[in-house]
Amino acid sequence: MTESVAKRLLKTGSVRMKDCYSRWLDRYFDATIFLDFDETGKVQYRMEKGM
Repeated sequence: MTESVAKRLLKTGSVRMKDCYSRWLDRYFDATIFLDFDETGKVQYRMEKGM
């Protein structure tokens, strides 16, 4: 993740990414990464493939 992508994620709460690589599957995919906070303020990330 580049600095500009990280800034956009912090600003908007989500970012679309192309060509993410999975070592587990040995494949590339597109995904949307979401940034959320729980009730205690802990950061939680969520990724949805193919968005």
